[in-house]
Order: sequence, then structure tokens, then C-alpha cells
Amino acid sequence: MNRPKRGQKPVLFDSLRQYLETGNYKTRETHPSCPGRAMTFRLAYPSQRMRDELKGVWLLHRDQIMSEWKAAGRKGVPWAEKEFSEKLNRKER
Repeated sequence: MNRPKRGQKPVLFDSLRQYLETGNYKTRETHPSCPGRAMTFRLAYPSQRMRDELKGVWLLHRDQIMSEWKAAGRKGVPWAEKEFSEKLNRKER
């Protein structure tokens, strides 16, 4: 995972936000010049290593996305919340 340098906040690129909220990693049309598109596409690769890395990225940005999601009055929860919270809950049982 690309970690920020000490003292820097992790960057939540628009393309990454879209992927975490919707599960749609094809952001060429919606965010053509976003510098995070390559990272978003890489995180969407369906290997276990990338799933683990994606989960880490989600946990890093979860609080920000969830608070903005709720503040906007959006129904339901983001895709990544469904994807990873169910798996987390199953492991805890």
C-alpha cells in the first residue's frame, strides 16, 4: 500500500472514492485526469494480496467516507463497507 510520509494525511483521490463507494473501478469517463486512477485500477485486481491491500485502504479512509456519506443523507452504505464489514463480522463470530 502506498503509505503517506510521516506527518502527511493519506490522499483520497476522486477515482478511489468512487471505487470505494460504488465498486466501479472504471473511472476513465468520470475522472479522466485523476492521478489516482492507476492505483484504483491496480487495487481492483481480484487477487488475495490486492483484496488485503484494498481492505487496508478502505480502513484508512473509512471514517472520512462514512461521515461524508451520512452528512449528504445518502441511503445505505458504500460498497466497500458492505464488502468488508460483512467479512469482518463473519470472522469475529
